[in-house]
Amino acid sequence: MLSRALLLKLMTTTAAALSPDLAPAYARALGQASGIDGAVAITSGSEVHVAVTRSLPDVEANKKRRQTLRYRLDDGSLRRAGELADDPESVVGRCRAQSGKLAVFSKTDEGSVVEIYEEDVLVQRIQLDKKKVGKLLIGDAMVGGASWSADEALLAFVADAPAPEQKAAFDGQFRFREELGEKYVGVAAPRVYVIDLLEDTVEAVEPPPDGVYEGQPAFSPVRPRQLATVVWSSQYRKLGLIYCFNRPSSIYLRDLDEDVAEKLCDDAVQRSPRWNGDGSRLAFLASADPFETHDGAVELKVWSAGTVDVVVEAPAAPDYRQECPGLWSCPKLLEDCWSGDTLVVNSLWGSAPSVLLVDTKDKSITRVGDADNAHSALCVANGIAVVHTSAPEVAAGALLTVDVRTGDILASTAAPPLGVISKALATFDAAPAPLKCDVIPVDAFEALLLREEGAEKRPLVVSVHGGPHSCTPTSYSAALAFLVSRGFAVLSVNYRGSTGFGKALLDSLPGNIGTQDVDDCLKAIEVCCSTQNVDRERIAVVGGSHGGFLGAHLVARAPKLFKACALRNPVTNLGAMVGSSDIPDWVACECASSGTPPGPEVLKKLFAMSPISGIDRVEAPVLLALGLKDRRVPPSQGLEYYHALQARGKAARLLTYPDDDHALDTPRTSADHWVEIAAFLEEQLLG
Repeated sequence: MLSRALLLKLMTTTAAALSPDLAPAYARALGQASGIDGAVAITSGSEVHVAVTRSLPDVEANKKRRQTLRYRLDDGSLRRAGELADDPESVVGRCRAQSGKLAVFSKTDEGSVVEIYEEDVLVQRIQLDKKKVGKLLIGDAMVGGASWSADEALLAFVADAPAPEQKAAFDGQFRFREELGEKYVGVAAPRVYVIDLLEDTVEAVEPPPDGVYEGQPAFSPVRPRQLATVVWSSQYRKLGLIYCFNRPSSIYLRDLDEDVAEKLCDDAVQRSPRWNGDGSRLAFLASADPFETHDGAVELKVWSAGTVDVVVEAPAAPDYRQECPGLWSCPKLLEDCWSGDTLVVNSLWGSAPSVLLVDTKDKSITRVGDADNAHSALCVANGIAVVHTSAPEVAAGALLTVDVRTGDILASTAAPPLGVISKALATFDAAPAPLKCDVIPVDAFEALLLREEGAEKRPLVVSVHGGPHSCTPTSYSAALAFLVSRGFAVLSVNYRGSTGFGKALLDSLPGNIGTQDVDDCLKAIEVCCSTQNVDRERIAVVGGSHGGFLGAHLVARAPKLFKACALRNPVTNLGAMVGSSDIPDWVACECASSGTPPGPEVLKKLFAMSPISGIDRVEAPVLLALGLKDRRVPPSQGLEYYHALQARGKAARLLTYPDDDHALDTPRTSADHWVEIAAFLEEQLLG
């Protein structure tokens, strides 16, 4: 074992001094990814074009550039129909009408602007009044959206309500304005606004009496004044919204002429309304019970003439290896998910992102493609679904066209790689080593082992996802591919409680975090070391959020097993999370506790379940990376853990990112902390 002095010396070594090729190696791994975000089908006469969008991390500028690739859908094949084009930074979102008319939402120094184009010609420009319309939220994953009315005279969109105007000093400018937590800094009250293009007016839709905020507008394709929206209900405070799909919400059908709003059904959670082509049916996602976990299986329902039909249920204990486990990790339906009576839906099947073709008449489900790859539907047009595919060992992936009626793959087109993303992180000329991914069954769950094809015995890096109700999918990860390129095998554990494996397994974890999930990780490591060619004497763990919680627990539970630990915004003290996180309900759910604020007995229980309680047993050097603007897991969690390690004379290194939140996903931060993690792991496992 390394001496204390040598450990401390290694912990102060810079990544650049240790491995000057780490940065370009990371860039190479990142540059292999296709980076596909989504797509929209555009019909013009007899031609159908597909506009595919992707994001490119620009490390030097520390921002993500958005690009559009244009394809022509021709006899079931995609053919490139234009060069890459960068989207202007000012553009917030776009919305296309059935006729092809395009609305472009932009932010300017004077405020937000909506521009209307017909055949690429600007025909109308609407300046939004900053005193009436706040921050545009068109592309927001949770509340966002925009929609044209059937007659294309109205345009609905989502924006925040403006902040109260301050007229003078000491006129309430310091009064607290409650926000929606992580990723919603400055956003307090999303609203649906409607532009009347004929009258050139903009009005906010008034939410129902119990509504706190509203979004996801969808106009009927045949009734110009009928609008579906999602309304989130009131709570004692505005809890964090991003990645939290359990927030009480309802779909309302509105008649704008009569100012009437009718609740669709009584489900506790409803979201993502999507009309079929003739406006007779409305598909949506729902949960009959207000599930307490922030993600879980949802039902797919269809409303028609006042009747709601369940099309896909949430099975309790399915055999996911043989049958559909339900709908998982499905925050929204595709904007154009209908094809006749069939719905094209993205879901999770075990660890595999999958495209499901759901027949709404006979309720049959067809899975697109094989189970070894990750599939994600981008758009649907003329009975054809455009699907992006990837795999842990296949970086660039491909674009597939799929016959929605049969599920048959019609054609495949290579998705272009990102290429060079930064002069500072120049890519290698050499091609990356071929990767191999094995899915390892571990009792009722599974783990993914990623390594170089044909490589000798390698040190093992155990990667544990956050959530805890999420999943490490069978898709390409630049970060994990980068670690493999540095000489490691990477084991990703989808422990019980992960999404995609059935409701019973998901519900088994709340109340048992810190024990059951830790046991599952140790079990997966043992199965991997017993059956695979990895080095059980050199094992490290990496994880973020709840994955950081698990990493900190693991090095305390098995101090002799792990030689290093890298944590990103970890949960370390559950009791302190209650009053400082934007999702205090997470603690109550996952710890089976109650009380706000918690009493002494609850605090004692929370401390015992926290990694901080086992810090005296930690022997492995620890690297921590913290976003100082994190609202989800406040940086005080990681700072407390770091200071406790330091006070005990244990080897620890701390990275802080002043302008980053929980995700640590700004391009410069993402590059820096993964390079630092790789250098740290090389120090401890290879040095």
